[in-house]
Amino acid sequence: MVIEINPQNQVPGISSLESNLIFQGIIPRRKGMTEPAEEMVYLRLYVAGCMINSKQAIANISSICEEHLAGHYSLEIIDALEEPLFALRDDVMVAPTLVKLSPGPISKVTGNLSQKEKVLRALGLKGQREGAAIAGIEQN
Repeated sequence: MVIEINPQNQVPGISSLESNLIFQGIIPRRKGMTEPAEEMVYLRLYVAGCMINSKQAIANISSICEEHLAGHYSLEIIDALEEPLFALRDDVMVAPTLVKLSPGPISKVTGNLSQKEKVLRALGLKGQREGAAIAGIEQN
């Protein structure tokens, strides 16, 4: 199992590994722990070595995450050529493929992720910024 440690999930008094396992829902919360202020989005991007589509997918998802999730995401990049069993575990047969692990439901997008609207829909973010702008709410 590959677990990406995200320092934003650190809870005082417990190890960073335990904090991340709790925030990923792998182990239960301890009594008295508070919920995170904003839900984290966990993503896994499967790439195929240094192919041009893989490089574009990395650049595109990084840009989308910074613009729409600003610090509330964890992105794990896995080279499917080097780690084919990880790709099989997530039923990934084509690279690049982005897998949104949580919050559920799990969704996948294949390709270089240049179709921003398609990626936003898969992440469950399509329409949030537009709706907020109409309501006069600013989102960062």
